[in-house]
Amino acid sequence: VGESWPDAMCACGYCFRHLPKYKTAWLSLMEAMLTPLGANERYAFSAEELRQVRPPVLYVWGDNDPFGDLEAARGAERLTPEAELQVWQGGHLPWWDDAEACGEMVRGFLDV
Repeated sequence: VGESWPDAMCACGYCFRHLPKYKTAWLSLMEAMLTPLGANERYAFSAEELRQVRPPVLYVWGDNDPFGDLEAARGAERLTPEAELQVWQGGHLPWWDDAEACGEMVRGFLDV
């Protein structure tokens, strides 16, 4: 991962790690979002919450996302009134692994 990142993304990653409170912020995020068993259920959307989403939604979902498999992605798509699911080969952060392909999906969804 990262071998094909554009220079701007590499610079961004480098700069983030050198912000004054980066380590504290990163650790607090991980403590809030993760448990020893995986993602914290506290932050999961319920089926009823997904049914109430009104704006169109694009789910760009990696087929190897550790926070939810493709069955979860398809379930979210079915529950969200105006949703489209784009599956890509990868993990949790498509814009890091393939920014160009992710951008194409988003531009296509936005019809830009």
